[in-house]
Amino acid sequence: MELPVELATVQYSSHTQITEIAFRVYGGKDHLERLSAANQALECYTDYFLESENTVVSVDSYECQLQFTESGTPFVLFTYGNFQQSF
Repeated sequence: MELPVELATVQYSSHTQITEIAFRVYGGKDHLERLSAANQALECYTDYFLESENTVVSVDSYECQLQFTESGTPFVLFTYGNFQQSF
């Protein structure tokens, strides 16, 4: 069974590049199952934006956070971006 995933936000850095994209993942028994669903959504949307807008998704890492809808339904927000910091 596939987990429900919703596109939450898309942040463009230019007309041809997306540098942040986030998904809401509902359900799942553990982090790896939710991460797999979010990664699959990222792959699908990466293909979609490239084919429909000639826009590339350029991200190098993700952050996740447990959140709740207004009605109290829990979900995990996976935000993909460029969060790596060099020291």
